[in-house]
Order: sequence, then C-alpha cells, then structure tokens
Amino acid sequence: MAGRVIRARKFVVGGVKVTNYIEDFEQPEFNKVYDKLNGSFVESSEHVGFEEVKWKITIKGINAQIVRDALTMGDETVCIFTEKGKDGSADYNSVHTMTGEVSVKFSPSKMKERQTITLEGSIQRYSWLENGTPIHDIDIPNGDYLIGGKKY
Repeated sequence: MAGRVIRARKFVVGGVKVTNYIEDFEQPEFNKVYDKLNGSFVESSEHVGFEEVKWKITIKGINAQIVRDALTMGDETVCIFTEKGKDGSADYNSVHTMTGEVSVKFSPSKMKERQTITLEGSIQRYSWLENGTPIHDIDIPNGDYLIGGKKY
C-alpha cells in the first residue's frame, strides 16, 4: 500500500510566507463530547458537541515578523497551511485555513542551532479543502459546522 509523500509545504501568516524549516504541523482535531442517556437497560450516550479545537505548527529558524503577525490580530489572526504531494500515484493538495487566537512558544536558545517557535491556535473559523473538496468548514461565531463532510 502506497502512502502519502509530501513534496511541498507552505505556511502563511500576515505578510510572512514560510516554505522551509517547517518542522511539523498538527492539524485541528475534532474530539466528540457525549452525554449519557439514562433510563435504559443498556446504557448509551448521545453526541452533543465537540471539545475546543486547536492546531499547532513548529518552525525552525524564527522570524520576528512571524511572531508579530501571529499575535497582532488577536482572534482574527488568519493562518494558512498548504501541503502538496503524491498519494500513491495521484497528486494531492491540502489547504487548511485557520482563524483565531494564536499563542507562541520559543525553544531554548542554543549556540550553533536555530531556535524554533511553536504557534498554537484555537479556532474561531476553520476550513480544510482536500483537492478542492471541503472536509471541514467551521464558523463558530455564526454557528456553521461542516465536520468530516457532515453538517451539524
């Protein structure tokens, strides 16, 4: 079974575009919240929502403008992560657009090593397009939720 091979990655925040030194990207994860349904012989539960959704990216060789642009806009900060490559014999293009509050964490500063920053965001809006098809399209302030192709 062939797996995905990444050929290009790009991260954009404010006026900064990063194509090199992206260590890793953790895309938003949707963890369901359940409420137990009492009163039946066999206990069951009902899906009632999702936990807070966060994303994370680590970049080596910090750039002060990245930090400034990630923090300046508060919960209106827009970050875009794009990944292109091969999935078996087919090309793929994955685009994550995240809007929300971002925090910054710095690695220790060491001689002869590039310092890294980790940006972590909590989403207010989020979309994930895979080869142009929407997988997630979230707008929390307006109550619009398309998660995994399902409308909530």
